[in-house]
Amino acid sequence: MPAARPSGGASGRPNILLVILDTVRADRWSLYGYHRPTTPQMDQFARQATTYTRATATGDMTLTTHASLFTGLYPSWHGAYHIDGHVYARKLDSSLETIAEMLANKGYSTQAVLANSSYLLPNFGLHQGFQYYDVRSPVTIAGRPNGRIYLRHPMRKLLSHMPSTVELDRNYRRGDEITAGALARIESSSREDRPFFLVLNYMDAHAPYIPPSPFDRLGFSPYDGAIAYLDSQLARLFSRLRELNLFDDMLILVTADHGEGFSEHGLMRHSVSTYQELIHIPLVVKYPRQRDGQVVNALVSQVDVMPTILEVVGEPAPSHLQGRSLRHPETAGPRMVFSESFEGVSVIKNNRITRRIERAITRGTMKFITSTLGKRELYDLARDPGETQNLFRPGDPVALDLQSKLNTWMSLAPAAGAGAKKPDPHTIERLRSLGYVQ
Repeated sequence: MPAARPSGGASGRPNILLVILDTVRADRWSLYGYHRPTTPQMDQFARQATTYTRATATGDMTLTTHASLFTGLYPSWHGAYHIDGHVYARKLDSSLETIAEMLANKGYSTQAVLANSSYLLPNFGLHQGFQYYDVRSPVTIAGRPNGRIYLRHPMRKLLSHMPSTVELDRNYRRGDEITAGALARIESSSREDRPFFLVLNYMDAHAPYIPPSPFDRLGFSPYDGAIAYLDSQLARLFSRLRELNLFDDMLILVTADHGEGFSEHGLMRHSVSTYQELIHIPLVVKYPRQRDGQVVNALVSQVDVMPTILEVVGEPAPSHLQGRSLRHPETAGPRMVFSESFEGVSVIKNNRITRRIERAITRGTMKFITSTLGKRELYDLARDPGETQNLFRPGDPVALDLQSKLNTWMSLAPAAGAGAKKPDPHTIERLRSLGYVQ
């Protein structure tokens, strides 16, 4: 097979791959110090990439965080989150320009192959700017037509002689299907005379955690096994990029949308809090022609992804973006990052714990959490990464300062439920003067 063009067709601009691993927390990667070898391939990938040790999600659910990745805005500003009056969540407003729209306008082929066939459906607005948007659901005998399960239990009984019927519980496309779809798009795009921007979403680490063989037999928990399976899919993807002579010149970003809780704070799953198990996410970036691995310990956020991509392709970032480029975060000075958790949805809506808005502000190693239910918590993440010792005391100067900065930040944001709003020039200047944006 003839070798593909090395980079972006005739334009010379880099191809871009953004991989989003649904529901993957950083501390379950061996790359981030986990005691099990869950990410051997990413460990190797990181030797010629940049690992960000303190990447922070803007929220704790798929729609909210993908919207931040695609717009460079925090949830209160882009408006795509759970709120009363919307059965599941409010969609991303079409008035906001996404990274896909910007790149498409600059001649990029914009494509997405996605496993999360709930919040990534076009209904929620994240398809804006994508010329190819594949978010199909798997066709299974265990589907839910009109909300009813007709065949799952009879078929499970019929197939009980088989080694396992666990796959009947899967309601998303498996990682190998996403990888196959991605490779088809990459091989097709590599023959074009324009660069491509490809977004992938993998769902295998999302409940019900069904890693395929042999990853279900590694002695790991199902969640860890699913992460190891995802790691193998990334290796398959990167190997083919090398075979096509595309890998070296590409911008490749691997991250997660949010994490997952396993009762660390008495809470399970996600969409429930701004604790670290929900918002500390992996982020590894291979810049074009990067050869040596680097580790960045500066505090970074999902809102930094859009300005980073724009810098790499040589396009100016719009002034309203709330992030900054990841390329030189440690020389850009100290910063604060924010995370938000909105009301729970569906079955947990009657739970008082989730009938609230919770926000966190992190500056340096100190993190302050507050909520509309009156929560006040302060943690030193350097000494207590698991947030087990609440340091908040009334009158504490650190807590008062962080709470004041969070209150000021929120006073400049649209009111809850008001919808999307790009910061106007006056607000941008105010945010910049307070150190909230660059």
